Amino acid sequence: MWMFRNNLSNSRNAQLANICNAKKYNAKLAGDSSSLLYFKNYLKKAKSMETTVAVSDIGQQLLELVLITTGHVCKVSYKQLAKVSGFKLTEDTKPFRHCMLLPKDRKIGPAWLRLFSEVRVTVQLVKEAVTVTSVLPPLAQMQSKESSVEARAADFGSKKGSMKMIPSSF
Repeated sequence: MWMFRNNLSNSRNAQLANICNAKKYNAKLAGDSSSLLYFKNYLKKAKSMETTVAVSDIGQQLLELVLITTGHVCKVSYKQLAKVSGFKLTEDTKPFRHCMLLPKDRKIGPAWLRLFSEVRVTVQLVKEAVTVTSVLPPLAQMQSKESSVEARAADFGSKKGSMKMIPSSF
């Protein structure tokens, strides 16, 4: 069995480890800035992008979101989203902080936001910064509401003695 013998002192090993860690960290930063630059170029051409994000933090004044498709982290204040959605902080103690998302469009119901909740966002490039311009409940939640309404309507129509629905062409 062959064993590697290290003839270096502990201080020299620590010094080499620090150099290696600094190089790895610099490479990580270069990769992150490279992917951010690519993403900004993509947004510049696409104008906007609707995607799914996970909530990574709910603050007093802002949400921190992680774009699931790209891994980018975006912070958005509640004031920035006031035109599209309202937010009501329902639990203020960390780590159990959560809030209610109240879309301005009455066709879209409210949604609870907790840590790791998924929501839909629209992302745009504004003044060379990746900016979230809207936060809405996920499509799956909206579709499940529609299907539950359809299921209740189907149950209503299948009961004995219930009125038949008039076709929409009349």
